[in-house]
Amino acid sequence: MDHCQLQPIQATPFLLSSHILTSYTFVQLTESVRASSEPEFRRLQHIIRMNPYKLSEDPSLKEEFFRLGDALIKFVDSWDNPLISSNCFRVYSRKNMVNSAITEYVESLIQNFRNTDTPHIISTSQDSQVRLGSRSEWSPASPSTISSMNTQFREPEVLVIYQFGLYEVTENDTRAGYLNSNHVLIYDMPTASAVAQFRSIKVLLKPPELQHVDWLESSDTDNYPSKQHLLDNGWKEISIKICQEREVTVSGGFRAKRKQYAFKHI
Repeated sequence: MDHCQLQPIQATPFLLSSHILTSYTFVQLTESVRASSEPEFRRLQHIIRMNPYKLSEDPSLKEEFFRLGDALIKFVDSWDNPLISSNCFRVYSRKNMVNSAITEYVESLIQNFRNTDTPHIISTSQDSQVRLGSRSEWSPASPSTISSMNTQFREPEVLVIYQFGLYEVTENDTRAGYLNSNHVLIYDMPTASAVAQFRSIKVLLKPPELQHVDWLESSDTDNYPSKQHLLDNGWKEISIKICQEREVTVSGGFRAKRKQYAFKHI
C-alpha cells in the first residue's frame, strides 16, 4: 500500500482484506523503474514516501528535500517558456485538458516551423461518418462528429511530422515490431506524397530501457548522433503504418471512423 495515495472512503484498504492476506505473498517495492536512470529524482521520491514521524525527527531530510526540489523541479508561467522544448512530456489530470493542450501545442508547433522555415509535413486524419442502422455510403465527418471522435480515438486529428520528432505509438502491431505506448523517432523525413497517401513511413523505435533522450533537448541538430550510432545503441528501424480501422458511436446518432498514422505527439 502507498500511504501517499488517497485511501478508501469508509472502508478498509483492499490489501488488508483477509482474503488477500491469506492468498498472496506480499513484496515490498523500493525502487522506481521509471526513474532508474535518475538517482537524485529517486531520492526525492524516497523522501516524499518516508514515515512522517521520521521526517519530523530529522531536519536534515527537509533540507535535502528542498535542495533536490530546487535542482530538479522547474516552474514556468506558460507553455511558451523556452525551457519547454518540443519533446517535453506533458501530463494532465483530465482528458479534456489533454485535448485542449494538444490542439494548442500542434498550432504552436506549426506556427514555429513556419516562422523558422523548418521542414515539416501535416497529416490530417480522414474522418468519416454514417447514420446508425443506415446502409448509405460513408461521408466526410461533420465538425461536431470530429470533436466527439477526438475524445475517443488516440490517433490525432492533426499530426505534425518533422525530423527528430519523438512520438508515442497508439496501438499494438507485433508483426511490424511496435507496441502501444512505445516511443518512436523520425530520423529520415518521409516524402509529402507518401504521407498524403498514408503509406508506411520509417521510424526509429526507442529502446525500452532508455527513459529520456537527452540530446533532443539541444537545438544544435548538427551535434545529434548519427542514425548508425543510434542503431548500434539499441534503436531499431521499423515501418509504421496507419491505425487499424475501428468504428465508434458518436453523438447525433452516427458511427464514425478515422484514418491516421498509429502514433501521436507526446
